Amino acid sequence: MSISERLQMVIKMNGMTNASFADAIGVQRSSISHVLSGRNNPSVDFIQKILDTFPKVDANWLVAGRKVGRVSEVVTDPAPVLTDLVAESSVVEDEEPAPYNARPSVKAPVKEGTVRQVAKVVIFYNDGTYEEVGKG
Repeated sequence: MSISERLQMVIKMNGMTNASFADAIGVQRSSISHVLSGRNNPSVDFIQKILDTFPKVDANWLVAGRKVGRVSEVVTDPAPVLTDLVAESSVVEDEEPAPYNARPSVKAPVKEGTVRQVAKVVIFYNDGTYEEVGKG
C-alpha cells in the first residue's frame, strides 16, 4: 500500500472529502490532489500537519506502512480497534493494531458513582468502508 493509498484511507475513515481534508490540515487543495495522484511525495511539513490535526494517525504507518511497535513488518490489512474498552479487553496477541488508533488517548477521570454508557460504535471494514451504530 502506497502513502497515497494510506492518506486516502485516513481521509475516508474521517468521513472527509479531499478538499475538506486539505482545509483541515491547512494545505492547498492541489497539494492533496498531487499527493493522491502520486505526482508528488508529501513533504515532512505536510506529514506533520496531518499528524498534528489527526493525532490518532500513527506516523510509522502513514509514512512507511509499518505496524506500530514492529518497525520491520508492513501492514497489509489494517483493522482498527473500535474503542479503548474493546482494545483492552479483547485484543489477541497476533492481532494487528489500528494505524489511526495507535496513539494512546487521554482519558478523563471518571467520578465515583458515575454510570457510563456506550453512545456510538463505529465498525471499520478492511475495504475502507465503515458503519455507525448508535448516535453520539
